Parts: sequence; C-alpha cells; structure tokens
Amino acid sequence: MPPKIKTQAHPNSQTDFDGRAKHLVEQMLDMSIENKQMSALAKPVHPKLNRDNIVGEFARYFGSDSKLENWQRLCSDVGIKDILTSIKQCRLALRRVWVNIYDLIVAVRQSKVPRCFRNEFELRNYTINSRKIFPKKKAKEGGPVRALLAHIF
Repeated sequence: MPPKIKTQAHPNSQTDFDGRAKHLVEQMLDMSIENKQMSALAKPVHPKLNRDNIVGEFARYFGSDSKLENWQRLCSDVGIKDILTSIKQCRLALRRVWVNIYDLIVAVRQSKVPRCFRNEFELRNYTINSRKIFPKKKAKEGGPVRALLAHIF
C-alpha cells in the first residue's frame, strides 16, 4: 500500500491558488493571441482583383485548359455535383451556370462556392452594377473562361 501523504491547509492556500489560476489564464490568453497572429501571417495574401490582374489570376487558378481534372475542378467549384468524364461534358454543364468570374476567384480563395445566378439577366445586372467585368477580348480567346462567358453588353 502506498504511504499516505498528509496535507495541511495553508492559511494563504486559496490566495496562492487564485494567483496561480490567474497567471495560467493570462498565459493561455497570450498563447491564443500569438496563435491568431501566426495564423493570420500563415494565410496567403492575394492581390485585390481588378481588370489588370483578373486574367492572370484566373489562369493561375485554372491551369491548362487541356486537362480534364482542371475542368472537373471548375465544375465542382461552381457547384456542379455531377461526375463529368470529358471536357465536352464539362463545357456543356457550364453553359447552365451563371457566375461572376471575379466572385468565382474570391470564393475559391476562401474555399467557398461562389454565388450562382438563376439566369443570364440576373448575372448581367449584378456584373454591371458591381463593375466586376472580365475583359471581353480575353474571354473570347477560348478555354474555360469562354464557357462561363455571359452576354453583358
């Protein structure tokens, strides 16, 4: 049998405990603040999207337009749940999707699904009002951007 340890109540034991508890709480708060600062530093810093960099940002997001997995990722990112097995199927599915390209890039950066509009008219109004207009000349060059292209003007 292990020996019994006798403890005596110290007149200041509650005060000592309160002081140690307070110190421990302060240390935990300091660690929490440091973790928040470190996690803020760890997050990638993305440039603000504008007409000058949206084309490059979309190209960086999408990659090669000849790879099926890039098309499948785009379909998934805009909320298409079907498993599509060819680029042609992806293009056809994207014809029914009305999403602003700027919003798509922002949503992907935040691991969210972008806002999808019910029709081209709603997307057109939103795009004009928000001034988030992808350069038409670049969009008509082809690839995945063309699949998302809506008639704005």
